[in-house]
Amino acid sequence: MTKRANTESHVWVYRNLVKALPWFSSVRRILDDPEYSGFFLRFNTRSSLHVPACAAENSSKCSALYHDQLQTPEVPTAEHPHPDGSCPPAEEGGCDCGRNPCGEYLWDHRNGSQLRNWLIQHQILGSTGLGHESIDGVFLDDFWCSDVICNADPSVAG
Repeated sequence: MTKRANTESHVWVYRNLVKALPWFSSVRRILDDPEYSGFFLRFNTRSSLHVPACAAENSSKCSALYHDQLQTPEVPTAEHPHPDGSCPPAEEGGCDCGRNPCGEYLWDHRNGSQLRNWLIQHQILGSTGLGHESIDGVFLDDFWCSDVICNADPSVAG
């Protein structure tokens, strides 16, 4: 759409390599597929949760996959009437995050080459990324700095 309006424009897409954000259809598709559950970190069931496992507007919509619900689309509730990214009420469709609550899930990079290959082939090079003729670039967001890197170079944020 942007390229049709102005063929000289440059279109970039946002991708996150730490957070798995289900409001992106490519992430939502695999988050909803049990075959890919190893791509995501799980809640530690041996400790108390500091974030809810279930959606605030629907206590039956829960996930064992770790996610927080800060700065994510939500259906307003009496306890939280003005969330970041307000969705329609559940009876009108709610937030489109698939079978799981909306939240910032975390990629489990311990998975190794399967996750890495999926991120490269689908998130970055796929049809909603650089594989689309209208996309000129990808903005990659978030990283976690290891102690080795951050301690070696204090100028590296992390």
